[in-house]
Amino acid sequence: MKKKTNILKEKSNKKRKIITSLLCVSLFCVFSIFLMVTFFDQPSKTNDKTVVDDSSEKENDVEKVDDEVTTSYVVSFNTDGGSYIESVTAFENEIIDIPEEPYKEGYTFDKWLLNGKEYDFDTPIRDSIELEAS
Repeated sequence: MKKKTNILKEKSNKKRKIITSLLCVSLFCVFSIFLMVTFFDQPSKTNDKTVVDDSSEKENDVEKVDDEVTTSYVVSFNTDGGSYIESVTAFENEIIDIPEEPYKEGYTFDKWLLNGKEYDFDTPIRDSIELEAS
């Protein structure tokens, strides 16, 4: 009887080890996915070109400060395949800083355009806009 009990205990221990191993692997996978989503959920780069979905950035935000309603707008920068320039959020009538010049191999940056005309960075922001590199 003792031998049979020992065999059963050994089988039980093997099952516990297998289950423990599977749990560890499962937890590792879940944690890895969490890390990827948290830290690597950024624009993907392909051939030094950044692909960005900024369709959600076109909406205006409204913020209430000391019973005043303040509207904020998004200024985005289209580099036509050049280096990525991060969008800027600005409150109504705020003046934004000139962003860094984009880089695109074989091209020289000249100016930022709004609707085909040179953009004046001393202009207060009154709407969400997209500036285009030229």
